[in-house]
Amino acid sequence: KKFEVVARYAYVERLEDNTLAKSLASGLGLVSVNGGTNNAIEDNLKEYTVGLNYYFYGHNLKLVVDYSYLVREFIPVPGSTVSVDDQNDNRYRAMVQFYF
Repeated sequence: KKFEVVARYAYVERLEDNTLAKSLASGLGLVSVNGGTNNAIEDNLKEYTVGLNYYFYGHNLKLVVDYSYLVREFIPVPGSTVSVDDQNDNRYRAMVQFYF
């Protein structure tokens, strides 16, 4: 086959039932959010990817093109009155792989 349609979903939970104390004790600490003006606790990361591979000569020469929608979710620091927005990113990638 020359073409291959690909899809992927990934989920990473930083710490189970993450709290401020758990985040600080683990070494993860706090992350800057809202353009670096506030701090928050990182909760989880999600990745949704769809793509297309084209094989010129099997895995020896192939083209990979994909799109990913990335979601990074946060928990507000307890006692904070600032709302924390999730970070949503779009990633486009094109890659040529060759083996000789």
